[in-house]
Amino acid sequence: DALPTIGKKPEKETLEAVSVARAHWITVSIVGINLDLKGEKFAAQLAEVGEGRFYLVRDVDDVDKVVLEDYYEVG
Repeated sequence: DALPTIGKKPEKETLEAVSVARAHWITVSIVGINLDLKGEKFAAQLAEVGEGRFYLVRDVDDVDKVVLEDYYEVG
């Protein structure tokens, strides 16, 4: 479902971690597989904060293509 569950405020802490990564010139892209609506919204928010991309796939067999697509888009 893409929702973090560890920590006192897991979603906030995850967003902060992505923000720290971005401050160090690291982009964060997210690949979501069969996410519910809440998971989609959170994953999209992570990608936005991380200045990366959010990919939603329905089939796990498509993940490799999406990861390569993202890799080549950055380079």
